[in-house]
Amino acid sequence: MSTRVVFLLVLLLIPNARASHNPIITYTHHDDCLALAALAAEIESEQPERGPEWGGVLATWYEAGFDDPCGPEVSEWQSPTHAGVECRGAPDRDGARRITNLHLPDRGLRGSVPRSLGAFRALREIDLDSNSLTGTLPAELACVTSLIELDLANNGGIVGGIPREWGALTLLQELEFELNSGMRGCVPDGLPPPAVTCAYGAGAPAGAPPCAPGTRDPIVGTSIRGSGLGGACWEETQREALRKSSPSGGRDQGGWGYSPTSGADGLRSRIFGGRWGVGGGRRQGDGWVESRSLRPAPPRDDAPLVRDLSLAPLVPPPPVVCPSPEDWLAMMTHR
Repeated sequence: MSTRVVFLLVLLLIPNARASHNPIITYTHHDDCLALAALAAEIESEQPERGPEWGGVLATWYEAGFDDPCGPEVSEWQSPTHAGVECRGAPDRDGARRITNLHLPDRGLRGSVPRSLGAFRALREIDLDSNSLTGTLPAELACVTSLIELDLANNGGIVGGIPREWGALTLLQELEFELNSGMRGCVPDGLPPPAVTCAYGAGAPAGAPPCAPGTRDPIVGTSIRGSGLGGACWEETQREALRKSSPSGGRDQGGWGYSPTSGADGLRSRIFGGRWGVGGGRRQGDGWVESRSLRPAPPRDDAPLVRDLSLAPLVPPPPVVCPSPEDWLAMMTHR
């Protein structure tokens, strides 16, 4: 274990007393200090394979210390001392601020997407766009249930599919995988519908859906252009069932043939036709409900639109273990 990691372990495990003495002075929530330290420990444990690009990011974190990346001198958008760390939003009544955005695009970062990103509990955005990331995606990101935007586009070395566990990210509105040609499979149930331009600024198209809160990106939904990903998993399941059950291979003169069924467990309804489809199942209480798809539904040569009520199996995401930030730090420093 490096001397730097030992130092930050001692530093972070001392409770921050500022919360009870002076709520006016802002400071970083203790859980986020632990999460940032766990992320640093994971990256350092995988050097030199991850390369000097990650090392440059870590150098700013170590130089400034891990005890207060969201301290009083931090603006709403960017920490002046910790590269890529953003603390947007007001502190709580005790003065604690949260790390809400990790913004590290276009830095040549190598290696896999870090598992310990799952240690953060208030992240709204993770932006690792246009780097040199490789490997499969970690299921542990499903633990960051506060996520609104996740941008992993233009990382051609990422391979495999989207973890089904990510379907539990019910607040997620923007998910980007453009140009990730090594990815395969479908978009799991529960993730945002296909991407469209949203209502941001004066030039927004008429009738556009609202943009994701807390970001400046004019796109909302799941972007897979130029990747090896296919459509929604429920759609592929429905089409395969139709191909097997229909003498005409799932087609009739009005599009896909279908005889609606009701009352079956594990099924969900989708309505097509008109401008908006129904899609992107979201959790509500102990069950699952539908939310409106944000994608206009253009005809496709290989799959005419379903014009009537149709049903497709709903596959809820599998559970994922979410350790506490303290446990994440312990795991990453004892690898």
